[in-house]
Amino acid sequence: MQEVTSEWLGCQRNWMYLQPIFDSEDINRQLPQEGKRFTNVDKQWRKTLSKVEATPLIITFCDNEELKQQWIKSNAELERVQKNLADYLETKRTAFARFYFLSNDELISILSQTKDPNAVQPHLRKCFEAVHAITMQGAECEMTDMISGEKEKIPFMTKIYPRGSVEIWMGEIETMMRRSVRAVTEEGLNDYATMKRGDFVLCHCAMVVLSATQKYWTQEVELALNDKGAEGVIEYYQKMIEQLRELSLLVRTKLTKLQSQVMSALIVMEIHARDVTETLIRLKVSEPWLEPYP
Repeated sequence: MQEVTSEWLGCQRNWMYLQPIFDSEDINRQLPQEGKRFTNVDKQWRKTLSKVEATPLIITFCDNEELKQQWIKSNAELERVQKNLADYLETKRTAFARFYFLSNDELISILSQTKDPNAVQPHLRKCFEAVHAITMQGAECEMTDMISGEKEKIPFMTKIYPRGSVEIWMGEIETMMRRSVRAVTEEGLNDYATMKRGDFVLCHCAMVVLSATQKYWTQEVELALNDKGAEGVIEYYQKMIEQLRELSLLVRTKLTKLQSQVMSALIVMEIHARDVTETLIRLKVSEPWLEPYP
């Protein structure tokens, strides 16, 4: 009786884990053989439970060698199903490496709802750093932009439609993210040279603002060193002080929560750049390149 109940409880644990997975039509379609194996065990499980209602005494019902062998066989089948399921998940992770950031249960929840692309939304923040959601519109779930946790949006260069296997269009999203980030960064670098600095800071996303300001700071310090040496750095330092004063005035205006966060990050970076420039002045650096050691 003890051996029967032990095998029975083991089968119950495996059955409870696999039952909601193989309730999904998508999983059954992708793993038809494992679906059949689970269905056979499920039928045997339900048939046995119906017999229990007729003979509810455990000593009478479980004193049965045939029942013991049935549970042993069912456990072996369910373990085989679990192994093949794990192998299947591994193929999905191999096809799209960012699925390694998800647990088996999280990946299964996506694969069991392949007809609903929105099923990936709760898991995007684990797959892609700083991405909270993707805008999906219409019946075709047209993807148009990505949204950060701070509600900052970056539009995709071209629209994406979730067609084919989930790992395929997730890979397309990853590629489009890189292209779109590159595009908005290039646009920001061009705008920085033509727009007023205050307007530039308020109309671009935080990453572009920080990248552009750091790029132009590095470039302008190098130009100052090439043109006038140490004296050029001193002159540029005065320009930096004016830029910081402009930012301090801008902070006092009415800003949105997101703009305030951008300004906060930018001021930290600008103060660091000011400190580095002060160090260049103190050390009387006059050339952008140091002579190599002999």
